[in-house]
Amino acid sequence: MFHLQSNGSSSSKDAEISKARLHELGEYLKRTREAKGKTIDEVVEATKIRSRYVLAIEDGDFSVLPGIVYARGFVRGYADYLGLDGAKITNQYLGSSAEPSQEESVAPKTVVSPPAMPPRKSKPAEGTRVMAERKRSRVVGKPVNHRRSKSSAIMWIAGVVLLFTAAVVAYSSFSSPSSSSPKTPPSGTGQSNAGSVVAKTHVTKPKHHPKTVLPSVQFVQTATGNYSTTYSVMTNKPLRVSVKAVSGKCWFEVTADGNVIVPSLTLQPGGEQIWKANNSITLLIGDSANIEMTINGVNAPLNKHANAGFTYTFNRK
Repeated sequence: MFHLQSNGSSSSKDAEISKARLHELGEYLKRTREAKGKTIDEVVEATKIRSRYVLAIEDGDFSVLPGIVYARGFVRGYADYLGLDGAKITNQYLGSSAEPSQEESVAPKTVVSPPAMPPRKSKPAEGTRVMAERKRSRVVGKPVNHRRSKSSAIMWIAGVVLLFTAAVVAYSSFSSPSSSSPKTPPSGTGQSNAGSVVAKTHVTKPKHHPKTVLPSVQFVQTATGNYSTTYSVMTNKPLRVSVKAVSGKCWFEVTADGNVIVPSLTLQPGGEQIWKANNSITLLIGDSANIEMTINGVNAPLNKHANAGFTYTFNRK
């Protein structure tokens, strides 16, 4: 009994597929191809399936294929190209589609928080500063002259009051409605112009630092394998997947929320398709290098080096 491998693990359904049925399937596809006059190179060009996989299917040697999921996709795409019912043939010879196997877990990326800023040192209170000066004066041996300090403070306060009074008087003289223009002293008296000069204060506005705007959708890789990868999609909206063929044709199988909504589709260059899912969507893609894909308007990460079957799974978080 032949066992098909799917990403490193086998299923009981795969073990039930006998070599005889696989050879029967391969012979059927090969006879159909030869009857239509198609060559292996024409099949490869149209389906984007590698030639060694096409030959392995026709020989009934499915051990060459990467797994049961890809075997189903290749057989379905090959049969559709030959004008057959690919979904019916796949289910007849390979059984109904199975759930994708678990992939190797990848530890989620750890977000390191920046170090906390040290607390700002507060200025000592005025009383503490005065006590420190007194203590320093006692250590040096110089007594503090409290009387001189008190008189200096009184003189300083008196000066401030005089300056404030002069400013009020000057402001009143300039803002009085009775004087429409500044008075000019008579010439020849030697009296200088007593007009006050008001200095303009330049107020520096704080710089505006724009807030960092995070994208509406973020992707975090949670699992990966040789032919598949899984992402968590950080978004509060249902998934809206848009796929466009930009550099060549590409084959698809799409599963949304556990239901196969697109069993087989070949997207021609310039073609575009949109699929929606509430929580999860899985796409088996024939050639990732030929397409562009966005999820909720944000470019989705694709393996551009995967020119054969590759599975992408996106789970909404």
